[in-house]
Amino acid sequence: MNRDKIFLVGFSGAGKTTLGKQLAEKLNYDFFDIDELIEQSEGISISTIFEKKGEITFRKIENKVLTKTMFFPKTVIACGGGTPCFHDNMDFMLKQGTVIYLKVTEEELGTRIQNSDTPRPLFSDSKEYEKSIRRIKIMLEERKKDYQRAHITIENSNKDTEALDKILKAL
Repeated sequence: MNRDKIFLVGFSGAGKTTLGKQLAEKLNYDFFDIDELIEQSEGISISTIFEKKGEITFRKIENKVLTKTMFFPKTVIACGGGTPCFHDNMDFMLKQGTVIYLKVTEEELGTRIQNSDTPRPLFSDSKEYEKSIRRIKIMLEERKKDYQRAHITIENSNKDTEALDKILKAL
């Protein structure tokens, strides 16, 4: 496993950004969030890209931004929830560095998404918890084959405050 770059993947609300910042600090690496890099490159929010340009265009932009990370040494990169599922992005990440899947239960993801201040474009119409849970179950099933290809899987539920330690031990 190449530790020069560490990609954190998992569903929206899995803790990729939060744990990514903590991990980067512990390793003395740089930290980047793919969604933030996309917003910087496009000059508009992810929600606006989805709304005005659609998911297909967003995924193309996401792939272009992800590919640029090949030039980032000693970096932790928090990926969007769907990043590994499009344009052979998972193959790219597996070759470029270590991929860590942050696994969280459907119920916990539903709670995190409902309580989040962060806009989640794929859940903008799902303010009801039960509706969110149904969508999460469907999307997790679709994405499972990609997430499971990660080099390392770490459980990251609210009850598990040791996720960072688990990641450091697994590396």
